[in-house]
Amino acid sequence: MPTVAEYVSPPLSEYVKVILKVSHNLHASTLPSLLAITDGKTSAIDGLRIQGKILSNLGVQPESISFGGGAGGARADLVSPKATVDLLLAMQSRPGYNPYYEAMPILGRDGTLAKSVEPTSPARGHVRAKTGTYYLENELTGKTILTSKALAGYMETAHDRKLIYCIFVNNVPIRTASGDDKPAVNATVAGKLLGKISEWIYLNCPSKP
Repeated sequence: MPTVAEYVSPPLSEYVKVILKVSHNLHASTLPSLLAITDGKTSAIDGLRIQGKILSNLGVQPESISFGGGAGGARADLVSPKATVDLLLAMQSRPGYNPYYEAMPILGRDGTLAKSVEPTSPARGHVRAKTGTYYLENELTGKTILTSKALAGYMETAHDRKLIYCIFVNNVPIRTASGDDKPAVNATVAGKLLGKISEWIYLNCPSKP
């Protein structure tokens, strides 16, 4: 049949930037399927099998990770802080590290970290990291459980030390203020708390001995 339209995707570096800067779940969910295509297959499950081999080759133990999809929203999606740090460390020696690093949100400046610290924060601009947020609805009480709020990435401290760091906060009930249905603790507040922790690490992590 005659071709009526053609779409040429942007470079992978731009694709990854959309995923990391703004947590674009639809883009992230397609990555396992795109990996599958490189091996002549089509399903996301095939892509996840390939992803497991890639992680193993990077020195990240697949047994420390569980994935049910590409966006981190499946019940099967679990990962340890060590596995996260191992991946961040391994990426530093990869040819694609610079686009990967540049694609991450910058604390206090853009993406999902734009408002995680105050504009006057000394840590502003010195952290590149990826956020992660997941909720569960507790139908018994009608309230929400913040299953996970996470932050992981790279930091240059006030003492010129380069760090890889990872913070996970798991299974926190979202409280409501007395007599008010407005959440007193929500994802935005949790994100700002992680921002404050990052700021503290930035200021107080000592220089190398």
